[in-house]
Amino acid sequence: MAIRRFLLTIAFGCLMATSPSSAQTKIANAENKQIDICKCRIFKIPEQSSQHALQILSKNSFIIISKYEIITLFSGNNTGKFPQQNNLTPYLIKGTGFYEDTGNFFASQIDHTLYVTHGSLGHTMPPQHAIPVLIFLETQIDTISANAMMAQ
Repeated sequence: MAIRRFLLTIAFGCLMATSPSSAQTKIANAENKQIDICKCRIFKIPEQSSQHALQILSKNSFIIISKYEIITLFSGNNTGKFPQQNNLTPYLIKGTGFYEDTGNFFASQIDHTLYVTHGSLGHTMPPQHAIPVLIFLETQIDTISANAMMAQ
């Protein structure tokens, strides 16, 4: 498992220097401010609730969801691991990916656009598919850009 994470980090250059104690790390860009979202705020929807989450999203790429909907999607299990700050808004996001089990989601925000990337490892290129993700954000978003990368 540790080797897999190390390979993902090298393959995609997506190591985010955030820790659970620092919720977001701000990086100054030339014109805009990029905010890397801590992995402690990104949660893949469990497989048994995945289709239901995609139905909730319908044709939307993201929506704000209630605490009740979060509990429903996670079947009431492990909901204590979610951030408890009142200033965070839970967004259900339609991400995309190849191999879910060998990868991770990474997210960053510039202005009101959220960039969500799934990086994974695999030997063959399967078709991309939608993967619902729960992300807690401090600021409002208007659009998202979801993409996936894969390395062998």
